[in-house]
Parts: sequence; structure tokens; C-alpha cells
Amino acid sequence: MEWICGVSYTTTGFCLRTIDGNQDEHVRPVKELQSVLANNGNLTKIRGNTSFADWRELSTAETDDLAKELGFPTGCNGQTFYEFKVEGERYIIPAGVLMCAMFRPFHGIAKYLFAPQGLDNLCIPYGNCEQPELLFFVGVRGTTGIQTKKAQGILNSLSWIHCFPSARKMWCSVLEQTSQARLNLRLPSGAIQFTGSGRLLKHEAILISEFRIKLLKTQELPFESYSRHTSVIEFERIAQKPEKPKQGCELKKDSSIPVRESNWEVTDDEWLALENILVIRRNYATTERARRFLNLILHKLSQGLSWADVTDSPLEVRECSMCLFRIKADGRWEKIIAKLNELRT
Repeated sequence: MEWICGVSYTTTGFCLRTIDGNQDEHVRPVKELQSVLANNGNLTKIRGNTSFADWRELSTAETDDLAKELGFPTGCNGQTFYEFKVEGERYIIPAGVLMCAMFRPFHGIAKYLFAPQGLDNLCIPYGNCEQPELLFFVGVRGTTGIQTKKAQGILNSLSWIHCFPSARKMWCSVLEQTSQARLNLRLPSGAIQFTGSGRLLKHEAILISEFRIKLLKTQELPFESYSRHTSVIEFERIAQKPEKPKQGCELKKDSSIPVRESNWEVTDDEWLALENILVIRRNYATTERARRFLNLILHKLSQGLSWADVTDSPLEVRECSMCLFRIKADGRWEKIIAKLNELRT
């Protein structure tokens, strides 16, 4: 890892001024940001969920303490660091690491990120629908390294950046910060699922060196021209929404599920009896979420519906499908049905 002292402009474009562990100074092209911030050695794997609204920027004093702990000189910081907590774990993430996660592939996107009107010169979304088609300018895909047939997650993130106000401001803020010789970006609106790795610091904090966003959910409204854009942005592993059964081909109803007055949802009393059967690990899900999963499963199977008919969320489709697979595999499903029959008789 190298410490970023600032951002400067040269005849070849924007460059990073850095210091390595031997106190030697370097000038690196911006596109090498990912390798500049890479950490070697024994790294700790991380994963979790967080909202950008809960993040805070480290103060100058806190950043100097971090530099001192890592063996770099204080008072020459050209990069912003953010802190957030997940289930009591404290994480510190450099702005550059977050940029590499947001703008992918960074080595190809950097040219447009650090240029005026770069986003509009890269691609434009077409169509007011859940996932607008991205139209790239001639030659752009080759220079960025984006392969549209193999990079749906990247296309999703670029569509989000184009179509949502805070995401677009995030892109524009990167170039704005260079006027202050800093590497930073404005945090967008949304909550994310993430994985990655980092280095364990003092006081049990983890300095993140690799950050991968799996899923982003936002409550922010898109621009009016893209009012139908989905608020769930899948950065990785696109889950295909199950197709609805063709006309004349219905899914079989599960007659073993007892229905109470044409209602499949469990009551409060029923949930008290079923909770200990379903939730075998308290960190698996909140009890409210586990109860919702069970209601969705009962709805689908008892009525012979597809997942698309019971929830519009691709995330819930994945989670409910996995939940159903697990409880059938370990015998919990039979116990749940037996208990429901007992309670509803």
C-alpha cells in the first residue's frame, strides 16, 4: 500500500502523488489506483450490510493517527477516509477503494471519470423502463474493457449513476475534488450488501483494501425521464426473475399446507410456535424477516404461484428460495407443516 499525498494534473492527465513504505515519493497514473491501495499479507475477509447515511468522514487528526500507525508521514494526506460500523465491527475505507468498487472497471473508466462531461461521453441510457438499455459511443467499449454480454452488473451500476440524482452527483464530485488536489467522492443515497478484505488495525478496526458491492437498494427517486427505473441495483450476479407459467400450465398447489379461512399467513400465536422451528441461528435473519419469508413461501406453495407472483424483489426471491431449500433439506419444513396442521385443526 502507498499513501496518497494528493492529486495533480500533468501533460498526460491526472496523477496520484504517493509515498511508499520506504518514504520514497512516486507519481502514479490515476488508473493504477487499485494497485496503489492494495494491501499484501494476512488480510481479514469482510461482508455485511450498511447504509451510506451512516458513514462519516474521518477528521484530520484521525487521519494523521492512521498514517502514523501505518508508518507514513502525517500532515500530507490527499485522500479522504470514511468510517462505518456493521454489527459492532468498525471499518475504515479509503475513498479510492470505494471509487474502485463504484466505477468498474476502474482502469478503463478512470479516463472518463476525471474528464469534464465524462459520463455523458461514455454512454447514455435509452428507454423509460426498469433497466434502460445503455448506448455506448463508438469505440468506447473497447477502450474501457467493458464486455456488455458478460458485464450486466457493470451496466446496472452505470445505469444507476446516470438515472439517479445522488449517484450522478457522486460521479461529478470526483473531478470537483481534484480542484482541491484531493481524492474523494460524494457519498450517494442507498444501502448496500458488500464483501471484501482488509487489514486489522489497533482498537479492532479494519482498514479495507478490497471492496465489492453486491447489491444496492435506494429509496431515492430517479430522474423523471427514467421514473420506472428499478431501485434495486445488482452490481454482481444478476438473478433472473422467474418466468410466469405459460397459459394453460399451472404450478401444482401444495395441498398439505392447511389454509385458515382462505388465508395462508401465520398469526401472532402461530408464529410464536413456529419461530423456534424455523430460526435455528439467531444471526440468520431478524424474526420479522424470517416470518415474512415463511409467509411468502406458504403463499407461493399453497396457491401454486411463481415467485414473481408473490414478490417483486429479486433479493427476496433468492433468499426465500434458499430458505425453502434449506428447511426442506434438514427436515424443518415437515415440522412446520405438522405444527400448522395441529394449530389450525
